[in-house]
Amino acid sequence: MSKVKKAFKGLIKKFAMILIVIAAVQLDLATESGNFMRNAMILFLIDMEGISMIENLGKLGIKVPKFLANAFSQLQIDNDDKKGDKQ
Repeated sequence: MSKVKKAFKGLIKKFAMILIVIAAVQLDLATESGNFMRNAMILFLIDMEGISMIENLGKLGIKVPKFLANAFSQLQIDNDDKKGDKQ
């Protein structure tokens, strides 16, 4: 995949994330649940991006604090377990 296509795919992914947060805000407004859906979605996206950033830093050879790597790897394991349960 060329760099331009990869960059475009990344931009589309980020745009989709913003749309998902907007949809979560609308769900909050429709259900009058405060900011629960918005906060949950934002925390989920932070988790997914954090895992990606830690993996990329590791690929670059940059040392990541052990507690941070462990926290994100545990979140990824938990997420993978939940995906496996649904299939």
